[in-house]
Amino acid sequence: MPKFVEFPKTEEFQTFERPKYLTFVEGKPSIVRILDVQAYHKKVHWINRQRISVLCLGDVCPICANNAKIRKENPKNFRNVKGYLPYQNRYMINVLDRTPVKIDEETSEEYQSFKGEFPSVTSDGNRSLANVQEVPSNTIKILERGRTLFEQLLALHMETGEFDDEENLTSGGLSSFDIKFVTMGEGRDKVVSPIPITPNNDDVAPILEENDLHKHVLSTVGLQLSPAEMDQVAYANVPLSDIFAQRRAEDTTDSESEVRTLSDASEAVKALFKEGEGDEVEVSY
Repeated sequence: MPKFVEFPKTEEFQTFERPKYLTFVEGKPSIVRILDVQAYHKKVHWINRQRISVLCLGDVCPICANNAKIRKENPKNFRNVKGYLPYQNRYMINVLDRTPVKIDEETSEEYQSFKGEFPSVTSDGNRSLANVQEVPSNTIKILERGRTLFEQLLALHMETGEFDDEENLTSGGLSSFDIKFVTMGEGRDKVVSPIPITPNNDDVAPILEENDLHKHVLSTVGLQLSPAEMDQVAYANVPLSDIFAQRRAEDTTDSESEVRTLSDASEAVKALFKEGEGDEVEVSY
């Protein structure tokens, strides 16, 4: 027979884990295994003065609306107009980072070799890494780049995979071997080249299971602001910290209002059961 109500024995809390991204630095090649069968696409606006990217809001995006206004008023040189923030197409996939690293036992910070040499001490200079054994990172990270790199990955996928008549992958493909990413240059001149390591074709499923690794839900990754918040960040140069502080303040106000509402409702319900009173009580919420 079902119980009227069940109360949890202990409080349960969910923790938010910030996603880790694969970094591309000249002199620091990375070795990964791609875990997704399809890349996830998103549109973002890069706000250079704050060094952040925000998810485009589509039809209600104030940045897109402002861009359209700038293009109309300056059809020949709109790209040079201050405040013009075009959207960028970005693509993401989950990868298992298998790059050899040294891990600081105290902080769990990873140290990758630079041009073949590992650092001798930790970043704070307090601990030696000389006798720390290098191991595969074995972490789930997000590989995010633009169209150029993903066109190269697509070409590799088509070359190494076997497909049926409906172009569905039947064997092989990008997720069946390791890929080494080599970076040259930095900033706008950065070039990332994928190099297939086809002999490294082991099954990584046991590694994921042994380390309790789970892929990121890519559709939830990215900084999403409301139209009003986007206006503040993009054009009024309001720091993200202020936006988040404002959100917390609003959440607190809403919670306090909810508590007061529940308290008022509780008092009204009590009035229904007062002894010796037979009159009807109207309760409104």
